[in-house]
Amino acid sequence: MGSVRTLHHAMLWFALALPFGAYANESCPPEGTDTGSLQLLKQQEFQVDDAATRDALALGLLGCLSSADPGLRDGIAYEALTQWLRSDQLDVAMRRKLRDLLYAMLKQDDSQGFGRSFAALVLAEIARTDRMKLWLTSQERLVIAGPRSPSPRAARAAVR
Repeated sequence: MGSVRTLHHAMLWFALALPFGAYANESCPPEGTDTGSLQLLKQQEFQVDDAATRDALALGLLGCLSSADPGLRDGIAYEALTQWLRSDQLDVAMRRKLRDLLYAMLKQDDSQGFGRSFAALVLAEIARTDRMKLWLTSQERLVIAGPRSPSPRAARAAVR
């Protein structure tokens, strides 16, 4: 019980201590956390009752999507974001903020080779939330879908 209370206090401190800024460039683990507290959060199935704390942590975990450590990148950052998106625990404003930061990650230098790939995976999860319950505008849907290849019929017609 003490470790759960400690985790909740650490997560609340994390939410209050970090300004809402360039989270995608933050180090991993995010400031105010350590690998042990993130592992505990995973053991608790990423249950964070306070929405503000969860939002701040979601933003902070974006930096872990570029981590060379698969435990932090795959096992914590990606799993936590996926869990919160699939269970509708991140509101539309937070999904838009994450989407915009992930778009920026797609354009950043990615020396480790993980950041862009995992940004794309989380963007796919964000797009999935719109399929479950519409929230994107039609223009936002076009942007998140990206450029499309012509259909086979259109490609054949263009060749003729």
